[in-house]
Amino acid sequence: MNSFENQIKSAQNVAKLFLLLSDEQKLAFELQLMDLKVKNEIQLANPTLTQSEVNNIYSNELRSILAFLRSLTVSG
Repeated sequence: MNSFENQIKSAQNVAKLFLLLSDEQKLAFELQLMDLKVKNEIQLANPTLTQSEVNNIYSNELRSILAFLRSLTVSG
């Protein structure tokens, strides 16, 4: 099996496992995946940052977003 075939097989196995998860588990999985994607994007944009610096940037941005969302629910 070549690399592409291995990737397909791995994706199929993950998809099968994903279908067995509850809705809450699926949401948690998707949120973790999104978390990793965002941190990866930060790292790619700033390759000299340490993991701790990436985590701090991510946390600060997340706090900003949550504050904005709270302001919408309070004023709305």
